[in-house]
Amino acid sequence: RLPVVWSQKTTLGSQMKKKWEARESERPEKASAFPLKFKSIRPCLLNVAERRTPGCRFSTWGMWNRRRCVVTLGSDDLRVYIADHKPPTVFDLKRLHVRRGQRHLELSRSNWMTKVFQRLCCCEPLTCIITMRLDQVDDLCAFLFPQPDIDRSSSRVPLAVFPPEVLHVITEFLVLPTIHDVMRCSVKLREMLTADAFWQHFYIKLFPLQVRNQVEEFDDIDGCSVFDRVAIANLRFCNVCHARRHLPGSCACGAKQKFNKFVHFDMRAAEKLRLGLHKLQIHFMIKGFDLQAAFLCFSSRYHGNSLASMLRQTAAYGRMHLLVCESFSGEVFGALMRFPLMRRSSKRYGSSDRLMLFSMGQEEPLRVFEGSEKFPVVKSIPDAFSIGTVSEAALELNWDLSLATCEQSILCHGSRLSGSSALRSVVAFSDASSDSKDRRISHLTSNWGTHPDVQRNVARQLLQLGGQQDLRHYFT
Repeated sequence: RLPVVWSQKTTLGSQMKKKWEARESERPEKASAFPLKFKSIRPCLLNVAERRTPGCRFSTWGMWNRRRCVVTLGSDDLRVYIADHKPPTVFDLKRLHVRRGQRHLELSRSNWMTKVFQRLCCCEPLTCIITMRLDQVDDLCAFLFPQPDIDRSSSRVPLAVFPPEVLHVITEFLVLPTIHDVMRCSVKLREMLTADAFWQHFYIKLFPLQVRNQVEEFDDIDGCSVFDRVAIANLRFCNVCHARRHLPGSCACGAKQKFNKFVHFDMRAAEKLRLGLHKLQIHFMIKGFDLQAAFLCFSSRYHGNSLASMLRQTAAYGRMHLLVCESFSGEVFGALMRFPLMRRSSKRYGSSDRLMLFSMGQEEPLRVFEGSEKFPVVKSIPDAFSIGTVSEAALELNWDLSLATCEQSILCHGSRLSGSSALRSVVAFSDASSDSKDRRISHLTSNWGTHPDVQRNVARQLLQLGGQQDLRHYFT
């Protein structure tokens, strides 16, 4: 009977459960006493930072200590926010010190406390480094350091940006001497304004046919460019009546000529002639270096006293280089390197069998030293340029090209290349160049007076440009 009794209780319990579920389904739903809890939405940190910054002019996102932050620029201060419930880091604009990187800004305060920490700790404490994108750094710096407004309507435009056909129109309003002055101001303009097509325009415009025919009959006109023909016609004929001029001064028609001389100055030819390198032309030709066709890469008289500048300009072009040093005593010495020069190399390079050292003085005979063995001899470091072995420097130049150290070396057969150390100039030539730009400077000279001393001094100043004084001193 046990199974029967349990089966009855089970049946009764199931019936009661069904009735209870039916009643519960009929009752209306009540509001729960314990509602579900949702996570509250925080406001945007950028909007909060802009509202809390007085006079906010600029705001952007960034990273500070690997945490995202907001940088705002107000009317009196710069603030960095990392959370809406934390106070910002405030930098007063009057004491703000900014150090800019490519993709970051270093913010610090310039007050007495930071100066004391810098002296005690040898560092910069309390520095805030904000990492941002490149455009964000540019925008923030533009607000911190605004550029003054430039009136573009009256700003000057460089002549070098105009094409040659526009220059033709501009030069309609210029006189010939002004064009020569413009040519001396820019290498690019000198390249553009020495073209035959440009000067053919002036040759036909300024001088009639009978003057051009007489110019072609001169004995010294062979091989001259149109640029030279314009100069000769301007100097040998009156600019008003176009009569032939035989003497400086006023013309028979009463016109007074402003310019009476036309001086050409070629830097390459002047340096080769001034240093007396024609004595070594045969030695250079045997080694395959054409001195007449060599390009002037660097000269301390024109380009400044800098070893880094010399190595940068010389190593960029050519496979063979000629280095020439001039001492104050008049001694000229240097080296012909028949291998490419490197701008920087702490390890020695080149080869001794492709190196030729030379030295010549005013009273001493010409000395030439050629190597036969193969070992590296040249080293280029930021503060020195050395030619020699590991233990001996046959020729070494310092960082400002003012001193040359010459030791006894096997490259000079046990002797010194030079006994002088103070240098007057350093010149470098190459067998190739990047372009064929004209390094010649032209100058029209006026009549300063008729006194013989004045004429002699002016002629010495303008024609002896290969002297000890730098060229830039003559044209300033």
